[in-house]
Amino acid sequence: MSHPPRFNSQLNLRGYEGAIASYQAELDKAICQDTRPLGWGTLHHGIGKAHYRQGQIPFDSSNQIGYSSISNQIFPQNERLTAFQYWHKAFNSYHQALLTLTEDDYPEEHLEVLQDLIKVHLVLGQTETAEQLRLKGLEVLFSLLNSKKSFILKKQLRFKFISFYQLEVDILVNKGAFSQALTKAELSKNICLINILSTWQENVLSPSCEQIQQLLIPGTAIVCWHISPQVLTTFVLKANATEPIVINDSVSNQEQLSHSLLSLQEFRVWLNEWNQQYQDYRGKTKDQQERDRANHLWRKGMIPRLKQLKTILDIDKIKSYLSDITRLILIPHQDLHRLPLHVLFEASLTQITEDKSLTINYFPSAQIALTLHRKQANHQSLSLLSVENPANDLPYAEIESTIINQMFTNSTSIGTETATNPAVKAALQQPHHIFHFTGHGAYNQRQPENSFLSLTKEHQITAQEISNLNLKSYQLISLSACETGITGNQTIDTEYVGLVSAFLQAGAASVLHTLWTVEEISSAWLMIRFYQLFLEGIAPASALQQAQQWLRTRTYAQLVPWIDNLATTISDSYPNIGEYLQTIIWDIQQDSDKIDSNSPPYAHPYYWAAFTLTGGNIQ
Repeated sequence: MSHPPRFNSQLNLRGYEGAIASYQAELDKAICQDTRPLGWGTLHHGIGKAHYRQGQIPFDSSNQIGYSSISNQIFPQNERLTAFQYWHKAFNSYHQALLTLTEDDYPEEHLEVLQDLIKVHLVLGQTETAEQLRLKGLEVLFSLLNSKKSFILKKQLRFKFISFYQLEVDILVNKGAFSQALTKAELSKNICLINILSTWQENVLSPSCEQIQQLLIPGTAIVCWHISPQVLTTFVLKANATEPIVINDSVSNQEQLSHSLLSLQEFRVWLNEWNQQYQDYRGKTKDQQERDRANHLWRKGMIPRLKQLKTILDIDKIKSYLSDITRLILIPHQDLHRLPLHVLFEASLTQITEDKSLTINYFPSAQIALTLHRKQANHQSLSLLSVENPANDLPYAEIESTIINQMFTNSTSIGTETATNPAVKAALQQPHHIFHFTGHGAYNQRQPENSFLSLTKEHQITAQEISNLNLKSYQLISLSACETGITGNQTIDTEYVGLVSAFLQAGAASVLHTLWTVEEISSAWLMIRFYQLFLEGIAPASALQQAQQWLRTRTYAQLVPWIDNLATTISDSYPNIGEYLQTIIWDIQQDSDKIDSNSPPYAHPYYWAAFTLTGGNIQ
């Protein structure tokens, strides 16, 4: 018989104590090992996870857990358990669960427990045992995959148990096998990238560390991140290096364990707050005054938040290895794809310094970088395909698109009413060199292949559709007003695969995109300036960097002659836009706070840091 909560006061507790009490209350019912093996094993698995999470609570140098006030009341100071004691309790609970959740009777549940048990062995320093369990788990997983006839079920299973691949990276790092660890980190990314956008592939090609080295010429380095279920690992690979550098690998084992666990925990807390604040900011109506939006916590707190992220990711330590580097390749993982990592390598987030900035290219994986490595840019006789604001709700998008179209002698424009799915797909199949899209997009976290660009009315084009196109003629894809960040509390456990990855998989050389929605007018100025530089023969990554530096340093007085030149150039063909640009100039000149100010209006990272370039020529 079950007892009502009043007979067990701990059932009313929250957090760890409440979870343990609840699981134990269920076990105290008629849930027996022999008669209900699935339920019995699942409850012990839940108890183990509660113990493990409690052991992950940040601890100080003496390895004592930090507790809430409730925990202090339940456990006196001298009875508090250390993190390792909690992990040993988790170890025991997981082994209890495996008594009934066997690979023969409940293979999926068995794998779920093994995933968690491997993590415990790793934090306890039992690397060899962790590797044995991982290999055993892969055998069970492969057997399970072979039993499934549906490609969809195969993909779901592989993603559900992707940690068997991710945890191998942690095991190899613990062994000091850094080159192998980087290779396996790359493999786990490619498994996700390929299988999300493509049909099922049993064997996924992935480069070795030696092959990745082909991307590196003197003055170039790669920073590659990998996030496993418990550790955030950073690799730095430089030209002619025998193996990659792993950040913080030289500290003692105890310090390394503490630092690794805390870094990932701190990042997850940071990311959750960033997501929540951005979701609230994004939910504000466009009718609100820009001043009110500028005072929102997400924007006002952006600089200190990015400084926190810089500390969490140990960017200064990374930079200490980059003193001789002028070009940097960033290969993020999971949620890191959605963040302006390039900004963290700036000497200052608020001021332009005399330090030479790094030219930065992003890539989803080293394999994609190697695939695109052979593409050479050709700035002569470029053909532009432009899709102009299908939703017709971005006033400055028309100005941006029209001016950019005028820069090309060979351009094709698809307007608001005609931007249907068939029309856009047909146009993309033509051998253009640049695709410029000013409109909205959305990321589908549950089904990344269904992320889409919004077209006219109810039309859209999905990442799946894009990835199936042949876009090898395209040197540049510009998703100008299309944010690629996720809102809310969603996080990514496998890999970030969305519109950018789809365009690259289809063969496009590079994709310029924004991580968040940016004020329309500053976005238009930056994009126009980017194309001016690009058409001078500057590579996309360098052109973007220079355009960002230009925008963040221009005062209103310096912007006026530049805007006036745009108006003069466009007025003959599009007098209405020329007149509108002159109105913007007049408004600036009539406002003494603007025209007399020495402060650049777009210096804040909000205006320029969202723009990133993925892919591109890295020579």
